[in-house]
Amino acid sequence: MQDKDLLVLQETEDGSLTLYSPLFDECYHSTRGAFAESQHIYVDNGLATLACEGTIRILEYGFGLGLNFCVAARWAEENSKTIDYTTLELYPVPESIVDDVHLPECSDTETIWRAAHKIPWGIPSALASNIRLTKINTDFTQYTPMRSFYHIVFFDAFSPAHVPEQWGSDIFSKIFEALVPTGCLVTYSARGTVKNALRSVGFHVHRRAGALGKHHMLFAEKVS
Repeated sequence: MQDKDLLVLQETEDGSLTLYSPLFDECYHSTRGAFAESQHIYVDNGLATLACEGTIRILEYGFGLGLNFCVAARWAEENSKTIDYTTLELYPVPESIVDDVHLPECSDTETIWRAAHKIPWGIPSALASNIRLTKINTDFTQYTPMRSFYHIVFFDAFSPAHVPEQWGSDIFSKIFEALVPTGCLVTYSARGTVKNALRSVGFHVHRRAGALGKHHMLFAEKVS
């Protein structure tokens, strides 16, 4: 069990905040810029690439501070899109920490982001007319998502160096089945073992430029 009392807020180079976890000896986001990393990976190389009509169904592995949800909500508001966002998290961040975080980069959706941390777990909640969120408190390795339902997966687990069991073919196989045809997965990691695991279950894997000076990230497609 992660000791939540030991989580430490840290300012990153772009002024946004991340959390350091002693249990995993890692930060939740890049120390070069937490907000910029979320925007680059999950919006610019994720949501903005989709050609979906109607509601976009998103599945996230790793809610953490909710920055990925925040940038997704802002994108939905700016582009008149509707999102149905499901997120998985084993160790919810306590509200006492969330209360100390401010999001000047995302001030227009900060109210929605704060509401996201207050809604109950396991109950779908409408946070705006076009934004619905379901938070599920679960171990990634034990969760099986609905088949052929999601358009995109945000995979934001702690690194494969620290939790390799969350980056294997067992989880990626479930994700592959959960995606609609032409659905995709995006993640910050471009490690060789991750690419191989994704390919082994049927994904077409592409390297793209990483965030904030990192060489690569991965975009994995379910090609029908």
